[in-house]
Amino acid sequence: MPLIDHIPDLPEEYLAEIGRITVRWSLIESLIHICLIRFSGGNTSDARWLVLFTHMNTRQKLDALGALLEELKATIPAIASAEYSQTLKLLGEAQVRRNAITHATWEYDNGTLTMGKYSAHGKLKIEGQPTTISTLRQTSELIFRAGDSLQELSVTVLGRSSPQSGQ
Repeated sequence: MPLIDHIPDLPEEYLAEIGRITVRWSLIESLIHICLIRFSGGNTSDARWLVLFTHMNTRQKLDALGALLEELKATIPAIASAEYSQTLKLLGEAQVRRNAITHATWEYDNGTLTMGKYSAHGKLKIEGQPTTISTLRQTSELIFRAGDSLQELSVTVLGRSSPQSGQ
């Protein structure tokens, strides 16, 4: 018996939300890279920095970001009062929700979209749960809030300069 007997064609509104989640997360990953470079004292025009974290997983990048902020607290007073732990928490929650969606299996039948998940830690487990446009939008909005929070934090750390300026 095959695991899947057909490739489902999901409705456009679901595809649009899944695409929005993917693009918003990609933008956050770029901003995380920029923050890692700038918070380390580097210049974003120097591509050698990417060698250090391009192949790190997101959890490692967030851990590095948190450690950098902790170190910078002593020299940048504004960081001490910044709620950067809240930003890191939002980024972690957004990552978990994004992963659940982008790594899901999908089934669309009789107007119901089901998000599936496989696990094989000692025993094969196959789970599925119906999902809605609203749930996908909530994830997209969480990712947006996490990115916005990181952008605000970068302004706190770097001052008024844009994190992209490299100055």
